[in-house]
Amino acid sequence: QIDKNEVSDDMIDICKREIQNKTFESKMDRYQKLVPLYFSLAVFYEKSDPIASDKYYIKGNDEITEIQRLTLIKFQRAVLQTIESYEKVKNFNAKNSNRGKDNIFILGMPRSGTTLTESIITANTEVFGGGELMSFYDLTYRLMMDKNLHENGFETVGEQYINRTASLLSSQNKIADKLPNNYAFIGHIRKILPGAKIVLVLRDPWDLAISLFKQRYVTNISFSSTFFNLGVQMSNFEAMILFWKEMGMLDENVMIINYEELVKNFDESQKK
Repeated sequence: QIDKNEVSDDMIDICKREIQNKTFESKMDRYQKLVPLYFSLAVFYEKSDPIASDKYYIKGNDEITEIQRLTLIKFQRAVLQTIESYEKVKNFNAKNSNRGKDNIFILGMPRSGTTLTESIITANTEVFGGGELMSFYDLTYRLMMDKNLHENGFETVGEQYINRTASLLSSQNKIADKLPNNYAFIGHIRKILPGAKIVLVLRDPWDLAISLFKQRYVTNISFSSTFFNLGVQMSNFEAMILFWKEMGMLDENVMIINYEELVKNFDESQKK
């Protein structure tokens, strides 16, 4: 958390001595003491000694993996559940075809450039940056779990989401919702909020995997601690995007942005 230039040799020696400690009260105690140290050393050596840096990133993520005991099958089941749930909404037509016209969804895998994209869009004084709003995800997920689903439920979700986001606005007319995981509900957004705009951000898979692996995520992005887990979840993401494409949901209301192109041609991308 501090400027690398302010880190002394003594501080690095202390970190290295601490990770040699062999006595811990529990697995959780080991995790809480070692992981911050491993990641600190990894960040410190990232430019001066990349091999040492990688070693510490791997050690830190190994400790996270050990404490998580993550079961990847639940992520794969979620893909199937989402696809099945779309069957309930695909023939729905909202009463108001403009509903959501002031809502912008920014979607993609975590670390794909959604934050940068949001900063560009919200630089416009008409657009409020809502951050990562859980509203649409939660409303839609609960609705899809309802076995007595009725068409009125889709109308209700749309109205509730509009009311929730409108309450955040003051002088702005529009709001950007930057919850990356909403990519799972692109089809639901297009059906329930037909006037909404969607920006889907894609990034080179290897660069994306490295970026995720080098962040100290534990609960919020639980799959980032091993490349196997990353590979599975990135495949899940690709499966969802291919499904939405097949369903015709990546239409004129969906803009697809490539992160590398965004960074390379920033001014042109900003105007677009």
